[in-house]
Amino acid sequence: MQSKSPDPTPARQQPPRAAVFLLRLFSPAAEHEELLGDLREEYSEHWLPRGRGVARRWYWGQALRSLRAGLDRPNRRVPGTRKGDGLVGNLLQDVRYGVRSLLNAPMFTGLTVLTLTLAIGVNSAIFSMVSAIFFSEMPLQNTETAVFVWTNSAERGVDRGSSSLPDFLDLRDQIDALEGIVGIGQRPGILSGVEEPTRVQLGLASADMLQVWGLAPHLGRNFAVGEDAPGATRVAMLSHGLFERRFGADPSAVGREVKIDGHPTTIVGVVSPQMEFGDLAANDLWLPMILDPAATPRDVRSLFVSARLAPDSTLEQAQAEVALLGERLAEQYPETNRGWTIEVQDFQSGLADDTFWTVITLLGITVGFVMLIACSNIATMTLARATSRAQELAIRAAIGAGRGRIMRQLVTESLLVSFVSAALGLLVARAALYGLTWIAGENSGVTSFFQMLSIDTGVLVFTLVVALLAPLVFGLVPAIRASRADLASTLKEGGRTSGDVASLQGRRVLVATQVSLAIALMVVAGLMVRALLEVRSMEFDHAPETILTMRIDLPDAGYPELEHVRQFRRDVGERIEAEPGVVRVAWVDTRPVADFGGSTSFEIAGAELRSEEQQPFAFRTAVSPPYFDMMKLRPLMGRLFGAADRTDAAPVALVNAEAVERFWAGGEALGHEIRMGDGEWLEIVGVVANELNPDPSDPTVPRIYLPIAQHTELGGALLVESLNEPLALTASVRGAVLAIDPEQPIADVRTQARIYADANSSISVVASMLGSFAFFALVMAGAGIYGVLSFMVAERTREFGIRMALGASRGSVRTMVMRNSGVLILIGVLVGLVAAFGLGKLLASALPEINAGDPMVYSSVGLLLFSVAALAAWIPARRATRVEPVVALRAD
Repeated sequence: MQSKSPDPTPARQQPPRAAVFLLRLFSPAAEHEELLGDLREEYSEHWLPRGRGVARRWYWGQALRSLRAGLDRPNRRVPGTRKGDGLVGNLLQDVRYGVRSLLNAPMFTGLTVLTLTLAIGVNSAIFSMVSAIFFSEMPLQNTETAVFVWTNSAERGVDRGSSSLPDFLDLRDQIDALEGIVGIGQRPGILSGVEEPTRVQLGLASADMLQVWGLAPHLGRNFAVGEDAPGATRVAMLSHGLFERRFGADPSAVGREVKIDGHPTTIVGVVSPQMEFGDLAANDLWLPMILDPAATPRDVRSLFVSARLAPDSTLEQAQAEVALLGERLAEQYPETNRGWTIEVQDFQSGLADDTFWTVITLLGITVGFVMLIACSNIATMTLARATSRAQELAIRAAIGAGRGRIMRQLVTESLLVSFVSAALGLLVARAALYGLTWIAGENSGVTSFFQMLSIDTGVLVFTLVVALLAPLVFGLVPAIRASRADLASTLKEGGRTSGDVASLQGRRVLVATQVSLAIALMVVAGLMVRALLEVRSMEFDHAPETILTMRIDLPDAGYPELEHVRQFRRDVGERIEAEPGVVRVAWVDTRPVADFGGSTSFEIAGAELRSEEQQPFAFRTAVSPPYFDMMKLRPLMGRLFGAADRTDAAPVALVNAEAVERFWAGGEALGHEIRMGDGEWLEIVGVVANELNPDPSDPTVPRIYLPIAQHTELGGALLVESLNEPLALTASVRGAVLAIDPEQPIADVRTQARIYADANSSISVVASMLGSFAFFALVMAGAGIYGVLSFMVAERTREFGIRMALGASRGSVRTMVMRNSGVLILIGVLVGLVAAFGLGKLLASALPEINAGDPMVYSSVGLLLFSVAALAAWIPARRATRVEPVVALRAD
């Protein structure tokens, strides 16, 4: 056999390969060589001299015209009658015929593709969330031996909490079943020495973190042994993101000296891109965590702890050891550790809490319902279309097409629709992920998670699997039914059909199923939206939209004395107060809701604990005197802070009404003294109203307020109340800060209203997703119910004609149709409400602010969907009974 000589034409002068492939696929095999040869000759001799782009556009035009002609060309070979066609040839024939058939039914094709595109899109978007947890490249090797260590306190409502540095050191020294115990903390810092100073997020980690996790640095080296000891040389590793953003991915950044919080620090490496994962992605630089137990109180729990099981140790052994350690610490340090327990959890379980998985499970059920509604709609349309094509299919069968070939043809059409919908569904999924990130907000805690989401290989495989399985749901049953059609009766009736009992019952089930699925989705979405509206409609005593907030964290190197910090705040405050439109300026160590300010236990002088395990606790906030006027916190007893509450004055504190109610049984807290940890005793000089918390599950919490002048720390936030748009003051505030300290950046500039909105971004995201799914379900259910009932009514047109010819009125016939339809709809509503209550309870277990039994939501949704379904039934009933009896008797 003589080998074919290669084409000497250069590749750049060849026609477009994709166009050539289409021509070979859809043109008759006998015409391939002649057609392609003529096009290639004209392409090379006539069009290519005019320019490669012009020639390629001409060739594509010829290919598309030839493609259309090939699709419109009658199929001279009857499927199933010719031997030797081959599987590939028959498949290509089915594809060509299927494309032509779908193009000849644009309304059916468009609605089917649109419905399936949305359903596949939302399924792919939800799967990308699960994929980000299970299939993303983890910043940890050998996850089967990795565990997380949590602290819990039932009295404080803390589950899967962090550890303190002293507790972490006790874990490292006293637990034999665990090895490689790693602690990670976070704090803000200031990076200078690289362009202008900027605020960064610092990750504080045990020096052996990367070795324990099995990660090699991207550049440079890991932290060395001893670099986490007090007094060690200051070193840092860049995150991969900061390495690219700030240093332009220049390898010479390793070994460079920068300043962190004013301290000279040497960059020794760049961490792996795998560290850009979850909350870890927020860290710009990594520093060795200084292991000095005296530097951090035992009740300051801010370390995330991970470890590995020691060889020949089990999770149960490790749990038993840490539980005993928790009991010993509670006995040794009752002021800080009473009521706290320690727990070990395996890696997979610790990736996300029960709330996350409950929400993901609920979303999975939701999108499954959406997919079922979509597939039932498409199945209904496919059944109706198969009925209208009954004569065509009967003719094909009469001239030799077997039942298997007819089924394969119909399934091929379903697959074509499914694959086109899958491709478009990926675009919908990508848009949905962008939308979720936008809804979450730039400063939301869930934004980092959504930024991880992408349409990766796993999502593509999932979408392909859905595209292959979906036709089995919506296409296979109609195909089987169409292939079983009685040949003689179909040809004799010329395409007239009459539904049998089985198909009639199946359509009734479709109606009830669509109603129940839609109402379950709408109730769950309604519960979420109702909770979100309650959060957004909360009436604060203050006006959060008028308050501008920002973080200003001072470096310890530049402010070695606390008096320097106080002077900086006084000078900045005076400059800002002089700006037009500024009402007042306040300083706080933690902004309401925005900044981490955990609860602290405290002791009441002369009071006995109500039980051995209960210790009073409250949220602690240091504030300047204008804060109370800004937040409209009126004094209920005693006085507020004043200028006299300085470091040289007696230490004082304020408590809110919730703290008085919980911890002072007599209701009198004035004059009592409290102490936090081993600190000094503070006299309570006033009681203020409760500061409303935008979390509806816990709207009021006990609080202790301290004068910031007596408890000055380097970290803090500035609050500015304005008569005008607060964000317009940003430039003025930044100028006032730079005028006092040219190297001091400000960060996280937001209004207090935006902070409240971001605090509830999780519920906003879930409510938006469920609301979108519910709206889609309502539209699809309404359309599906209309389609099914229209088809059922159309099949009974002759029956209606006979009834009216025998004397039945149009109204009585319409009432009969509505009564039959109403029973199906009512059954669907009742089943849907029961299912909705179960889903609502599941949602409420994850989000306590949800009222799973809200009667307004159930009644409103039930009435709405019943009305939509009744309207969908009334339209075809009215149309059928308006036909004249003589015309109805002649109807197919």
